[in-house]
Amino acid sequence: MFSLVILVLIPYLTEKKSEWVRHHALQGMNLFIIEIAGYILKLLPIVGGIAFSICEIFALVISLIGIVNILNEEDKSLPLMDKIRFIKK
Repeated sequence: MFSLVILVLIPYLTEKKSEWVRHHALQGMNLFIIEIAGYILKLLPIVGGIAFSICEIFALVISLIGIVNILNEEDKSLPLMDKIRFIKK
């Protein structure tokens, strides 16, 4: 989880002028917030474990899609991340 912060914040802070880097970094930050929400949901008694598992699987799949997009140098938005935005440009 904290490695995501490093992988997102370092490019965001070092490449402020690159719109491509900012786009992917902001999506990574939003994904990180979803992961934090999953950890908070984990504290709930019965449904917490299930909600946490769903959040973590979602974050893993979306992260892998994002990594593939970055490696292919594509400027695509991550699935559902345009609708779930906590941090905007």
